[in-house]
Amino acid sequence: MINIVTLADGKKYMLDVGFGGNGPVQPMLLDAEHSHTQNIPPAEIRLPYDIPENTDLNQKLWIFQHRNEP
Repeated sequence: MINIVTLADGKKYMLDVGFGGNGPVQPMLLDAEHSHTQNIPPAEIRLPYDIPENTDLNQKLWIFQHRNEP
């Protein structure tokens, strides 16, 4: 479960800063074209908008991914 905030300009951000050791350290814009960001170096995180093993191909999901090394 995450918190999503929608600003007046329509942009949406995932806000779960500081939750767990592998979580984001800043709000992340929910934008499929700009889903990759630096976390605490050298770790990286991203939020791809994709269809993981889903039976309905019209239902895309935001997927939080973390890796410790580039």
